[in-house]
Amino acid sequence: MENTNGLTLRFTKHAQAQMEAKGFNQEALAEEFSKATKEDNKIYPNKKYPGQFRVIAGKACLVGKPSGDTFLVFTMYEDGVLT
Repeated sequence: MENTNGLTLRFTKHAQAQMEAKGFNQEALAEEFSKATKEDNKIYPNKKYPGQFRVIAGKACLVGKPSGDTFLVFTMYEDGVLT
């Protein structure tokens, strides 16, 4: 995955709960997500699960998998914060 152009975010129940618990706003995440590119080191493969990617969206890291025009977010965490 080189960039997020044309992809819309969809959250699993777990990812939605994580987003709400951490105080993130879905619209703000979607805006930051739309700007991410591999070139600027905001998209990189999830080494543990082939086909999944980590995408830095502002201060959040979204972990998920692209499928068609959707990026399904499985989980998320605050970028740079160990949990």
